[in-house]
Amino acid sequence: MGIIRYEVEPEQSIGVLSCPYVWIWLIARASKDDNILANWVFDVYQNYHHSDRIPLSAQSWQNFERFASDFRVLKSNIFADQQSVSINKIHSGVQFTDHVTLIPKHLELICSSKRVDTKYGFVKEVKHVYGTIDVTKGCHLVLNGTGAPAGDYFCCIQEYPSYNWINEIFQTKLLSAKSKISLEDYMQEYNKAAGPADIFLLITTGNCDINSLQLPSPRCGIVHKENWKKYFGPFADRAFSYAALEPPDLNSAPRFWLSGIDGIGSKYADRIIKKRPYSSLEDCHDKTEIPLKILKRCRLIS
Repeated sequence: MGIIRYEVEPEQSIGVLSCPYVWIWLIARASKDDNILANWVFDVYQNYHHSDRIPLSAQSWQNFERFASDFRVLKSNIFADQQSVSINKIHSGVQFTDHVTLIPKHLELICSSKRVDTKYGFVKEVKHVYGTIDVTKGCHLVLNGTGAPAGDYFCCIQEYPSYNWINEIFQTKLLSAKSKISLEDYMQEYNKAAGPADIFLLITTGNCDINSLQLPSPRCGIVHKENWKKYFGPFADRAFSYAALEPPDLNSAPRFWLSGIDGIGSKYADRIIKKRPYSSLEDCHDKTEIPLKILKRCRLIS
């Protein structure tokens, strides 16, 4: 009683369920057979969810790309820093046909200030809001600039025992549950994002009939409807919810949903709610003075 609460936003008819973070801790301690929760190092939670090097707008999991990149950062803390690990252990459930061994590092999420090429060797330094980082050190997971023609997020990682550096690249493709991704679709995403030696993982909410042997490289993998739960584990339901979630409606979305969208935050969310209703995105821009490029991350139902 009182541990799980239903919190309603001011002047709204719907709300959210909230519970203390200690509940997740208790579940993790009881999940001895779970590869993720059983090894969750809780003292790093503050490091990557409240880092002063990541803008607040980038800490939301309302955006699926951010959820998936946060998930990769979380997984990087499961393994000992710089300990050799099989690629199929890092990406459990994907089943790469190349059983390459990697030397992963604990990662920190960085949001690139501009679009960058994700193929290994094409970029060394990435600018973000607080400075510049050297991606070739393998300590950062880079969330690419919005609308980048290359991968959505990537990191540098070393092979073992050659110690060669390559890129691990992720691309998300949101489809309806009834849609199927074809080999042609896969090749299009792969060719623009990865080089021949790179590791490439496509994450899609649709179905897939592609056999792993058909993929362009043994270092290619795919997460789709059938192996979604194996890959995301206890976070599968949440991951699918964020992936399938439509953008919030500027005329009706509650404050907590609007404030979670990249670039909006609580201040803009309050302004949007106060100035309702809107007839178009341009009307919302005129009334709130919020940049159109941010408002376009939402939708408008008249």
